[in-house]
Amino acid sequence: NRGMEEFEIVKYRRRKPTKRAIIKHTPAEYTGAPTNELCQKIKLAKGHICKTPFYVQFLRQMESICNDGRVYFSEVLCYGIGHVGMCQSALHQVALLLAMVEEWKPPHTWIFDPVLQPEETRALEAIGLEVIPKNEACRRTVETETLAYMPHCGRAMYNNLLWANWDKENLRHLTIIGNAFSSYTTRLTTKQFQEESWYISAVSSCPTKS
Repeated sequence: NRGMEEFEIVKYRRRKPTKRAIIKHTPAEYTGAPTNELCQKIKLAKGHICKTPFYVQFLRQMESICNDGRVYFSEVLCYGIGHVGMCQSALHQVALLLAMVEEWKPPHTWIFDPVLQPEETRALEAIGLEVIPKNEACRRTVETETLAYMPHCGRAMYNNLLWANWDKENLRHLTIIGNAFSSYTTRLTTKQFQEESWYISAVSSCPTKS
């Protein structure tokens, strides 16, 4: 996370992500709202979210992790958002993303999910997001202050993102909003966790200084 000047990381031999990390999806028949209607739904949901106590607290928490209390990202990456046009949860997650973008105004906001249908892609582009043209499997290296927003991703995708940025300087630039890594330790044996999610395991055990 950002704002941790004394962050230290244990050095390990760089490993390759597991082959299971790439998942192919068969496109489903789209039964959601048409593009224009979907844009309006996202904007309406964003307006509702911005009025909630949750959003106010969320902004405060983000400010608290920054060095000077000022939130700034040069880019935002959003992976695994789901079917925005056919799932209410996904729609509200992208509405929160839009709220963050309008609040912090990053120069670039990228989004990708292999399940997105053309109607959903056009709607996301219409509200100002940049759709990544190919499946990177979350293996994007970051070199500037970057927020990775991954609300529905499995641990393989988090592991891939860490693998792609397995360098102290890269990790300093990376902030992740997603599942708590500690939650995976209760679902797998220690051996399974280290073998299948080595980078998550390594980050979870890294020492930090206050």
